[in-house]
Amino acid sequence: MTFPTPAIGTNQVLIRTKAIGINPIDIQVRDAKNMLEMITGGNYPEKVILGWDVAGIVEQVGGSVQTFQPGDEVYGLINMPGLGSTYATHVVAPAEQVSFMPRNLSFVAAGATPMAALTAWQAVVTLGQLQQGEKVLIHGASGGVGHFAVQFAKARGAYVTGTASAKNEAFVRNLGVDEFLDYTAVPFETKISDVDVVIDTIHSVDHIARSITVIKKAAAWYIYNLILQVHWKISWLLQV
Repeated sequence: MTFPTPAIGTNQVLIRTKAIGINPIDIQVRDAKNMLEMITGGNYPEKVILGWDVAGIVEQVGGSVQTFQPGDEVYGLINMPGLGSTYATHVVAPAEQVSFMPRNLSFVAAGATPMAALTAWQAVVTLGQLQQGEKVLIHGASGGVGHFAVQFAKARGAYVTGTASAKNEAFVRNLGVDEFLDYTAVPFETKISDVDVVIDTIHSVDHIARSITVIKKAAAWYIYNLILQVHWKISWLLQV
């Protein structure tokens, strides 16, 4: 289906799409109208273009935009929650929602980065408030969110334990984990204890309950309540 090239506002940029990221939320919104309504607040056109992650080249800038100019290579997570419409060949984005693309990234790598990386940053820094010397357990360390979380945690000076299956051990170790646990071989809670933060990317109440048992006792009750609140919100969002 062909749409006209969208017009930009004064604080927006027009990006010619080179690559996009597709995340679980894309599939869930595509499969369920109620998810689309939830993400957009019910404000969406008759013909919807999905997608939120994008990497591409700036073609136009609005009159108030000073950071970017045509030809710049950029990437970002666009209008989440809302409609990012990054599956299109041209994407209109608020200038503050895009960044210059790192020179050492391809468009494909950059397009796959924003949502997963920002989710990991929120877990490690915004919510986890991980500090140097603290111990963190990261489940699904080889996954989209998990592999970013490992790198952010190491950059903050934490002692990182990552779980994954044996086939991904080399990859996870190369990310810099201090300790690797094969979750298929032995229950993780029998091998680790007294951690400061757990980042659990496994969507399971049982898994969360097991994770709580390895947290330092002083923090366990607070973390338990925080996890329940986050899990309830995620469950509501994903309609589990």
